[in-house]
Amino acid sequence: MMNKEWEIMELNVWKLKVQVVEELKQEEGGKRSEAVKVGCGRREHLDEILEPEESDDDYVSDTNDSEYFPEPEVAASDCDDAGECDENAVDEDDEDEESEIEGTMSGPGMISKDGTQWAEASTSEHQVGRRNIVREKCGPNKNTNMLSSLDTFKLFFSPEMADIIIRHTNKKAISTYAAYNEKNPGKKQFVWKDLDLQEFYAFLAILITSGANNSNTDNAKDMWQSYSYPLYRAAMGITRFWNILRFIRFDDSNTRAHRMESDKAAPIRDIWTMLNSNLAKHYKPTDHLTIDEQLFPYRGRTKFTQYIPSKPAKYGIKVWWICDAENSYPFTGQIYTGKSSAGREKNVAERVVKDLVAPYKGSGRNITMDNYFTSLPLAKFLLSWDLTIVGTLKKNKPYIPPAMAASKTREELSTVFGFHEKVTMCSYVPKRNKAVIMLSSMHQDAKIGDAAKKKPEIIEFYNWSKAGVDTMDKMLVYEPKAAFVNGCSHYICTKPVLPAIPHEVNQ
Repeated sequence: MMNKEWEIMELNVWKLKVQVVEELKQEEGGKRSEAVKVGCGRREHLDEILEPEESDDDYVSDTNDSEYFPEPEVAASDCDDAGECDENAVDEDDEDEESEIEGTMSGPGMISKDGTQWAEASTSEHQVGRRNIVREKCGPNKNTNMLSSLDTFKLFFSPEMADIIIRHTNKKAISTYAAYNEKNPGKKQFVWKDLDLQEFYAFLAILITSGANNSNTDNAKDMWQSYSYPLYRAAMGITRFWNILRFIRFDDSNTRAHRMESDKAAPIRDIWTMLNSNLAKHYKPTDHLTIDEQLFPYRGRTKFTQYIPSKPAKYGIKVWWICDAENSYPFTGQIYTGKSSAGREKNVAERVVKDLVAPYKGSGRNITMDNYFTSLPLAKFLLSWDLTIVGTLKKNKPYIPPAMAASKTREELSTVFGFHEKVTMCSYVPKRNKAVIMLSSMHQDAKIGDAAKKKPEIIEFYNWSKAGVDTMDKMLVYEPKAAFVNGCSHYICTKPVLPAIPHEVNQ
């Protein structure tokens, strides 16, 4: 009986504590009204339990009394037991984000032509944002130390891709020979020897080796001479090489016309898609990626050959690539096929960036790009994907405040910063009347990195990470170089051009 009275006394004391807590919370102005309601509801429930305690007949002893009573203090959680959250409650992460936005927009500001407001200073500095934390391991998806060079090559140029090319090449050659034999029954009848996988890889080896030995601009006859590289003669005869080069096809010619109505790159689309898939499948990128364009030198007959006079090659196929900024590994390439039949496309650059970075949505990586792609709306949109950007800006953008434009009154090596929500803009003056304008959603402060030239940290990071695609392009293509011989300038052409084919073979 004493134990029972002692337990009843403890319950009454605890009940008094709950009432005191309730009064204190009411004095705070109702900041946690929902939590108090929960506490009150639990107190009423406790009263119902405690009412029959005065009767000895209704009392049931239980050693585990804690399961009947609420916690000694109302929890500071945003949700009650039913899982319904307080509408006025703010998550800690949301509080940090709101304080960050409010901090960057405080102080004196600048207004651009379109009315965008930019704060001149950030009131607080924060640790690395959640959107710039990569939580996956980068590098090859599996160990390639035990693979030979050929096995590694087959990971990217897979046997499935080779099978498509071999099948359509044999089909083209057989149909061509059959048409010739039917048209010329009195002449020698030609029979095509089917191309197999081993011979096709030998054909590719000749093309790759000729480029590595800088003999890809030589006449094919010279490549098969005794003084040339012996691999060419050991792989196959020159006539067989010419015939494979003549009949090689990458798609079904019977359905090509229909597919080209909607896709100008239909003859190589399947092979190109498979190549992109293999590139992305066998390697995980690092924290930083780069998007840029490549002009692959080519003067052949296509409906999407581009002429860009600022490029060394001037003519070629334009490809937009996303590469690793640290090692220039290419992940995905998108061929530019020109204006579509539906008309001129708007916001091409923004659409290209979204297409290329879509596989890395939510990964926390940063994308470096030039002024063709960079824009404030794109930076804000990619933040919703947990991706940041760093890039240069064209000076005619309406959201650039006048204070960041080039001016003779601005001091050399000076920088003006602007902060808008979670995006930072800076304008650096490398010399008088010149300005380099950068946009970054990765940087949230006004740090100056280079002590000598006083370059902002944004520019230093951009210079470090911008060359991913350019370096990859240099690995693939050697451009003509000028050499001076006896006082005269001569160009040594090392572009990857296929060997010349005698005219009579292509008849």
